[in-house]
Amino acid sequence: MSTLLGSTYKDVGQQKIDILDPTHTFRTMKNWSGLACYATIDSLAAGIFANVLSMRTFYPVFKREYKSGLYSPTVFYFGTWVLKIMMLSFYPVFMYAFLYRSLNVVDQSWDNFFFLMKAAAASSFNATTLGHMWSTFFEDEGTLLSTAFCLQISLGVGGLTVIGKDSSFLSFVTWISPLSKSLELFLRTITSNMQG
Repeated sequence: MSTLLGSTYKDVGQQKIDILDPTHTFRTMKNWSGLACYATIDSLAAGIFANVLSMRTFYPVFKREYKSGLYSPTVFYFGTWVLKIMMLSFYPVFMYAFLYRSLNVVDQSWDNFFFLMKAAAASSFNATTLGHMWSTFFEDEGTLLSTAFCLQISLGVGGLTVIGKDSSFLSFVTWISPLSKSLELFLRTITSNMQG
């Protein structure tokens, strides 16, 4: 995915806003937001749906082990969550790391790179935790997939809207949305140290 996004949005970090040319400014802002949306949604979907799709395998194990008295629900839930955090955090971090070089952002400092890596880790943590939470609510995988997809979309609603211009509910959902926070962190990396 990083190769596809890197080739599509190559050198997007060098694009600047020109107040005298509204068409160029609009295209630049759409490129920035499009890249941030694609990268963020892809990394969130990977963590969420990896949890959702693995639910079918770990739920019968949990039932069997719980009935035999080997461990409690708390230990099983926490143990699988920690394992999934460690295993699923690699995809967003590697994707953002490979993507960073092709963006050719103005601020090529290590601080900006590590800021993007922290954003990838936060996005991965949010997605894995949400996916793990949703996978414990339902036994049926079909219901879980449709619910997780709808929740991912609804939690991402308004990721680029202006808070305060819409309804209070939409403003609240945007404020708590992990998608909007990840989008903001990604956009800050692209536009870091831009002048003019």
